[in-house]
Amino acid sequence: MIRLSRGEIYGDEIDQLYDHLDSCPECQQIFFGIEKPDDNFRNLIAGITPEDLKQAKVFTDRELLNETAVSVVDFFSNKVNASRREPVLQLPCTIRQYNVTRLIGMGGMGEVYEAQHTKLKRRAAVKVIRSFRQEDPAAYDQFIKEIETAGQLGHPNLVLAHDAWEDKGCHYLIQEYLEGESLHELGQHQKIGATAEVIEILLGTCRGLDQLHAQGFVHRDVTPRNVMRLHDGTIKLIDFGLTLATESGKTVPRSRAGTPGYMSPEQTLGNVSIDHRSDIYSVGRVLMYLLSKLPEVVAETRRTEPVQKLTTLAERLTQQKPKDRLQSVYAVIVLLEQLEYPDLPAHAPLKVDAPPIVPPPPPVSRTQETERAFPRIRTAVPADAAKPKPKPKPKPKRRGIGGLILVALMLAAGGFAAFQIIFKTDRQATVFVENHQPGDVVRITSEDGEVRSVELGDQAKFVVDRGTYKLSLKGPDNRRLSPASITVTGQDQLTVRIEDRIAKNNDIEPTIAAPMVAENTAQTPNEQEPISQGTSTGSAPLTAPLTATDIPTVRQAWSNDRKLPEMITVGMPNDRAFQLEFVLIPPGTFEMGMPATLPMMPGNKQEWAAASRPVHQVTITQPFYLSPYEVTQKQFRDVMGGGLTPVTGDGTKFPATQIPWDACVDFCDRLSNSGTNIPEGGKVRLPTEAEWEYACRAGTTTRFWSGDEIGPHQATLRISGREMKLEPVNSFQPNPFGLYQVHGNVAEWCSDWFSPGFYASSGKADPRGPTDGSRKVIRGGGYSNPPFSATSYWRQSSEPDTRSGNIGLRPVIELPAR
Repeated sequence: MIRLSRGEIYGDEIDQLYDHLDSCPECQQIFFGIEKPDDNFRNLIAGITPEDLKQAKVFTDRELLNETAVSVVDFFSNKVNASRREPVLQLPCTIRQYNVTRLIGMGGMGEVYEAQHTKLKRRAAVKVIRSFRQEDPAAYDQFIKEIETAGQLGHPNLVLAHDAWEDKGCHYLIQEYLEGESLHELGQHQKIGATAEVIEILLGTCRGLDQLHAQGFVHRDVTPRNVMRLHDGTIKLIDFGLTLATESGKTVPRSRAGTPGYMSPEQTLGNVSIDHRSDIYSVGRVLMYLLSKLPEVVAETRRTEPVQKLTTLAERLTQQKPKDRLQSVYAVIVLLEQLEYPDLPAHAPLKVDAPPIVPPPPPVSRTQETERAFPRIRTAVPADAAKPKPKPKPKPKRRGIGGLILVALMLAAGGFAAFQIIFKTDRQATVFVENHQPGDVVRITSEDGEVRSVELGDQAKFVVDRGTYKLSLKGPDNRRLSPASITVTGQDQLTVRIEDRIAKNNDIEPTIAAPMVAENTAQTPNEQEPISQGTSTGSAPLTAPLTATDIPTVRQAWSNDRKLPEMITVGMPNDRAFQLEFVLIPPGTFEMGMPATLPMMPGNKQEWAAASRPVHQVTITQPFYLSPYEVTQKQFRDVMGGGLTPVTGDGTKFPATQIPWDACVDFCDRLSNSGTNIPEGGKVRLPTEAEWEYACRAGTTTRFWSGDEIGPHQATLRISGREMKLEPVNSFQPNPFGLYQVHGNVAEWCSDWFSPGFYASSGKADPRGPTDGSRKVIRGGGYSNPPFSATSYWRQSSEPDTRSGNIGLRPVIELPAR
């Protein structure tokens, strides 16, 4: 064990020891109790003072004369052990704005205390360097590195830093308070019961690690002790004391540091260069640990899926040479998602031209590394998509930049058909058709008038060469492509879609079930009389149920009644380029919450759904304005004067992120005070969660405004076949109110405090959350969240000072009541 801790064992012997160590608690206790020689020596001398040396000489002289029973060895041992046991803080105490109440735990370098913010009443964790390491330069450097790294991070799967400072030579790091257990504790207490838990834990760990790598860091200490599962199921990667900053694509030489048993071979050597692939090795070791902790009844099924695939993945991640491992954490995430959601349809193939977040040498496509890891786990490309296709005319191959251009999109009432374009060569594309019925026939007309028909079977697809084609669907008028045309020029991948046709004239409209009611100033919303069926115009009371084309009529009626524009653009007097659009949302009544009878989506759990129930009727009594887009990075910086949110490109396309709730409120207040073109008496603020859900649903009663299922061509979410990254705020089709990206991309802050039982006592008219609390509501889900968390009804929450790459904002303008 000592040789293993020193990194002096290699080859087959180290694998045998690791296998035993992962399954033997007794040896784990021995192994983790072994101190590195340099640390042991440093600890021994850290607390020794000149006065101690003088006292030791006295004991030595007396010992030689047999005048004392206390040996100099005992003296130094007692001295060192006393200094190691002595905590830095005398409890209870107050440090700045934090009341420190108890010691949570201590490690070789630091101590962690529980504290509470004196004003926000929010619990926090206070981390300090242990007293006997205060003067240790190595401990100081490690602690400063953790502070600097934590301050640059913001992700749901990374522990968040709130504050840091130095006082009288002592450094303090304030982090979010985590209630849960480490993976080491879960394993020791036999709390890992199924492979689904292993997959969920690994996914959370890898998502946090992916963000860490995206910021240019290597963690270097991914171990079961540094990954926590909170009581709400969230996975948190902690302890950034050994993180290493790297330049994209480069390896960096560093001395040996990390936890023996989880360090990569190159990290163990200490004198070789390492990069993010060292963390990938550690993830594999953590996976092995988790698999070893599965109950015996599960362990007996190791030869069946998915345990066999997880074992194969662990072996793939822990290859001795970095080049033989998966080359990015993203590739690990893709494979784990295929195991987590095996029943989800594969909407699109993996994007093979996107480089890993930290590009490793040599470059390997994500599809290639996925297929190398699991020979029997394929990407979303159909099994026969890679077979060569017959080509009508031989043409010389050449590489081009080209792409697929969508020339026309028309709508079909019976459902939508999505065409997925996967290029087999530079001149040929395979077109996949979704939502088809067996026996459907697609008519394909080329530019020169050549017509061919393809009957769609179980796997709906056909192949076309370069050129422009008109597509139409044979059959009844209510199921036609009506027509669509595509141009194939050789781009790698593109998804185009044909959506539900909006009926015209006497065609039957698709019904939106949720009724919307007009304002009635003579009665309260709960006392309003039933609205008769029919159609009305102008400012007269509006009828229900509404149809898709009723939304513009509803908006126009309220616009006329209140003399309010249907859309306004707010500016800033000192910045002519600043523009933030808002659309008018008319009042109405809807069913808020998640029905108890609604089946769980993949990855969801009944206990998590309690906060989103029961369903209750809510009325929004006043019209309001809501931004059709999430606030962009540039818009936020223009108002706030820079800082806070990171910027991609010029900042005009992507949503602002890593913004705490208070900063979002400040943004709204500044717009209210200085913005131009705001209606008289209007106030910019964050939406209530009732307003948010009402606007998101836009009169629908399904999981998402577009239906009960959602695909990668409809939202930026953790969906099979979609790369987890932010998309421009105007991506995808808007909902009937004209709102973009209400599902996914970034979750959005709401004004309400969160309470899991609030729905049981929620008011029926313009409800607002509790008057206080510790967490704020966020809605809509983010790009790294599974689909169930982005449904119209799903409630999430986070501490107000959370800075996450998954959370942004979409403000409203509250209008004065009439």
